[in-house]
Amino acid sequence: MTQRVTKTVPEQLAPLNLNWDVFNVIVLFFASFALYARTAAPGVLDGDLGEFQTNVYNLGVSHTGYPLYFILAKLWTLVMPVGTIAYRANVFSGLFGALTLVLIYGMMRTLTERRVVALLTALLFGVSRVQWSQALIPDVYTLNSFFIVLVLWLAILRRVGRAPLWWVALAYGFSLTHHRTMIWLAPALGIFALLGAGRDLFRPRELLKNLAALLLPLLLYLYIPLRGASDVGVEYHPGNNINIFAMNALYDLRFGPPGFIWERITQVYLALLVEQFTIVAFTFGLFGIIALALQRAPRGFPKNLPPRQLLLLLGLAHLAETAFAIVFWVIDSEIFFIPSYLTFLFFVGIGLALALDWLATRLTLHCIQGRQHDPSLLSGQAVLRRAVIASVTFALIGVCAFLLWTNFPRNDQSNNDAADARWQEILAQPLEENIIIMGPWEDLTPFEYYQYVENARRDLKRDKIIIHQDQLAFAPQGDLAAQVRRDLQNGTSVYLTRHPDDTETLNDFTRFDLTPYASLWRVSSRTATRRADDTQKFGADDELQSLSTAARPRAGDLLPVVLNWSPDAPLEKTRLILRVRDARDRVWVERETLPFGGRASAPDGKSGRDLQGIFIPPDAPPGKYMLELAALERDSQYALPIVGESNTLARPLDVVASERAALAEVLHIPRPLKAEFTDAKFWGYGVNSVEPRGGDLVEFSSWWQGLARGDAQFEIKLRDANAVESVLYQGALLPGASGEFNPQQIIRARHNLTIPPTAALGYARIVLALNGQTLPEIRVALGASQRKFGAPIIPRPQLVIVGDTMQLLGYKLERTQFRAGETLPLTLFWNAHRTPDTSYKVFVHLLDANGALRAQQDSIPQRGALPTQRWFPGEYVTDEYALVLPNDLAPGAYRLAIGMYDETTGARVPLRDTFGAPLPDNRVLLGDVITIRE
Repeated sequence: MTQRVTKTVPEQLAPLNLNWDVFNVIVLFFASFALYARTAAPGVLDGDLGEFQTNVYNLGVSHTGYPLYFILAKLWTLVMPVGTIAYRANVFSGLFGALTLVLIYGMMRTLTERRVVALLTALLFGVSRVQWSQALIPDVYTLNSFFIVLVLWLAILRRVGRAPLWWVALAYGFSLTHHRTMIWLAPALGIFALLGAGRDLFRPRELLKNLAALLLPLLLYLYIPLRGASDVGVEYHPGNNINIFAMNALYDLRFGPPGFIWERITQVYLALLVEQFTIVAFTFGLFGIIALALQRAPRGFPKNLPPRQLLLLLGLAHLAETAFAIVFWVIDSEIFFIPSYLTFLFFVGIGLALALDWLATRLTLHCIQGRQHDPSLLSGQAVLRRAVIASVTFALIGVCAFLLWTNFPRNDQSNNDAADARWQEILAQPLEENIIIMGPWEDLTPFEYYQYVENARRDLKRDKIIIHQDQLAFAPQGDLAAQVRRDLQNGTSVYLTRHPDDTETLNDFTRFDLTPYASLWRVSSRTATRRADDTQKFGADDELQSLSTAARPRAGDLLPVVLNWSPDAPLEKTRLILRVRDARDRVWVERETLPFGGRASAPDGKSGRDLQGIFIPPDAPPGKYMLELAALERDSQYALPIVGESNTLARPLDVVASERAALAEVLHIPRPLKAEFTDAKFWGYGVNSVEPRGGDLVEFSSWWQGLARGDAQFEIKLRDANAVESVLYQGALLPGASGEFNPQQIIRARHNLTIPPTAALGYARIVLALNGQTLPEIRVALGASQRKFGAPIIPRPQLVIVGDTMQLLGYKLERTQFRAGETLPLTLFWNAHRTPDTSYKVFVHLLDANGALRAQQDSIPQRGALPTQRWFPGEYVTDEYALVLPNDLAPGAYRLAIGMYDETTGARVPLRDTFGAPLPDNRVLLGDVITIRE
């Protein structure tokens, strides 16, 4: 009988074999991708980058081709679940930047057995400045780096018998459909393929297979005429075919005397190469080149690959790409050296691996020489060997950390939102329909993105112009001033993205008036802007000499405001606020601008004619308005006087109804909802609070068309979640509107509504009625009311009658002893038995023993959030303050004095005690004494 053997638990457990290469690749990819995504540009960019973002979405054609790039990037934007199309396009470059590092790791593992060398080589490239910078924007260079490494790695695998040649041909064919600079690898690949291939390379079947693999990917170039002929190609023109297909690799080549080439080598190529990897890694690279030339290879190097053949492949590739980049003359020439950095990088890896191998060998020999019979010494020397190798490894890790530390702030694009913010601001303005925006192509590519991708203001026209004289030789553009004059005569408004003084080709625009508006310059004829029929002149000593404007502007039009400044006016530190208010003191539009658009003012000794403007909202009802002009310091809220001692001017306006309905995207209706009434058409509504609460004051706006007058009877009801109904407004739809209405105009009606403080939490219904006709119910989410109608617990009761509508119930003071410089927290408890008619301010004064004021805090209750005009009868208001005690406050006893006052008049609210007796100075001294300790 065979005896049964029972295994212990540890013997039954299978060993866990961790594939460190897989682990390293996963960590390398996700860590680098996270770094690139973190530092990527957040949105729309200008120039080529904005053009690429648009074409990624539209599958369009750029002026430089790149069919494979746009196809792959489009697929990526469909897969990536978050972010705008612009951000996804930016992150796409980071994706291939991370994948490039994975390929570098794989290629180095083919050439050396040391994983740490493969990992450090990949990290070194990943944090190099130029490569990292290209992983953050929608450009083609990370995908090009990916193909360079892929093709070189496959070529090496083919040479050692681990991959067929057609794999190399296929990868190279696809790379040629991306960036045509890959053709400079052809000599190195061709010679390397011939080495050791024998006659098999020229057998007809093999030759046909390899040629098919090379040429079939080039069919992707059909994408250019197929997609470029459609409307999606914002930059494509059939005349670009020669440039796209053949000239990109040769365009802008410049040759000069020998000194030119030497200067490019020493001051550009070598300087950039050392900058990418530091002088330490550069030294390892030189060591790697010398070692390969001497037929030295690191451990794990393929036995059937002679080191000099690898040197030939990488060396020829490096020389060809470097030679091209040296004579390729563009502003951003450093990015065309990326193939040079990349091919040199592998010499760095080889040199590092050989250095570690040499250290390991020398230390091992040192360990065993003369110590064969001393195991303790052998063990100690082995530890020393590992320590020395680890030290070298950590030194290279330090190099990578140094590059990460220095390049992070240089490359970080996460705050690069200037182009995005600029065009969002421009497109938020109520610009006239069918205007022309003229500017260089790099300015207009973000605009194209918003038109094609976001479908914003497709009515606006783009006119790309040349602003540099040397470019006119390539694309003459005619007389732009005459073109603009014709457009203006035809009633088309024209805007410039740049001031003519910032260009070399718009010299004739001195005959036009230019109005700064939202980073654009509106062009108008001099006669048009001089038609302002209402001019007011001021004193000779005033900073502002005169103001001219039209007295009867039309809704939707730009109201010109002509300012004439004194020659001595401090305009370099002045900013202006223009706003339009209606008869009920509601602001309809407000914009901030700088005198002369922030440009140089008038010549010394002459008054400056400063042309400004503000759009009258196209949905403004006809009626009486006020134009206000205010002057403030540029970097603060400090008021600057412009007429006498005042920093503000007000001019009456009689706004006339618009001639036509504005576009819906110009009106920016928050909640479009179309409905037909007998007397008008309803277009939508908006509430200025996402989730109003019971007791909140909200503005409810509604948009109407077809109105013949403003006194139609309008009613707004609220039905809360408990079906409790209350009337929020009854009266005229447009109170205060006057003048002749145009039924074509879409008009905005604005009503301030107070949500009942007891309105239930949940979804409420708003019911609108116009002349008795009701609209389908509008659902609005109501938050829980913060208003309190139950008496709170008051730590220190002290009853004071405040006016004839309120009372102070008491206060809360955590402690009474403080030191100078500390903050004294105080909570006041108020109660209203009737809603005050005035918004009062509370003052908290700290008085010394002599009654002198030593510290104070004045505020509208609840830090400005709850004016007394919004207190409900029976409501209890908890009001917190934080009084900062001066640092030089002397030790001693102090008292807190409390009261209210009308900010407009300064008059204090009368205070009385519980017996009705008036309190001195209309202030109450709280019962606690405040002690300031040393």
